[in-house]
Amino acid sequence: MIEASPLKVSPRFTVGDFALVVLTGFLGVFVVALLLGGTTDTGVLLIAVLFGQYAGHLLGLWVVVRRRDSSFGGLGLHVEPSDGVYIFAGAVLQVAIAALSIPIVRLLDAEGSTQSLAVQIPTIRGAALQAGLILSVALIAPVTEELMFRGLLPRVLGRWMGPGASFALAALVFALFHLLGVTGESFLQSAVLLVPQLFIVGLILGWQVQKRGRLGVAIFLHSGFNLVATLALLFAPESFS
Repeated sequence: MIEASPLKVSPRFTVGDFALVVLTGFLGVFVVALLLGGTTDTGVLLIAVLFGQYAGHLLGLWVVVRRRDSSFGGLGLHVEPSDGVYIFAGAVLQVAIAALSIPIVRLLDAEGSTQSLAVQIPTIRGAALQAGLILSVALIAPVTEELMFRGLLPRVLGRWMGPGASFALAALVFALFHLLGVTGESFLQSAVLLVPQLFIVGLILGWQVQKRGRLGVAIFLHSGFNLVATLALLFAPESFS
């Protein structure tokens, strides 16, 4: 088997490229919300918005790689069959991060998560909607976010810093990006809880990409991490209270 070469940070991608990918995701959310604004089924709306967001990000990524004469493979999208086992490592990572966060949760006297997804997921009923949610959060989201935050962004940041620093800063941006889904008055409390957790996860995912020169393992780690949280919110939401 041919081993993947270490990931090389290309200087041809720009901050504008990454901004375009972020904005097309928001545009996807806006379009879906506009089309389905009259629906009263919050589950349908939530899942449609998720698909719209990730479709928008993927469209932006496609535009960027075409414009830069590259490809998704050029961003490191290469998956091998053996990568699938890392979904279990991602599940263990989710449990470990949650366990390590318990002292902080108790110190802050936090009551559950204020992320909008965490609040809405337990309300979703019906096998079809739940399957759609799992597909979007545990498959489409990991592929899309790994392309964004471990594929494109480190290459953008590589214009000014080395690979290690690029992946570390990308991990911080990854963590802060998820604050966009935080609702409620306790924003600062949520930031204190979420940012360190997701920064650590981002560092681990980035380390794997640096080590292997591709995104495959990171995608499955990310998938397992998301899958455990999603299943817990669907079927045991009291564990987050």
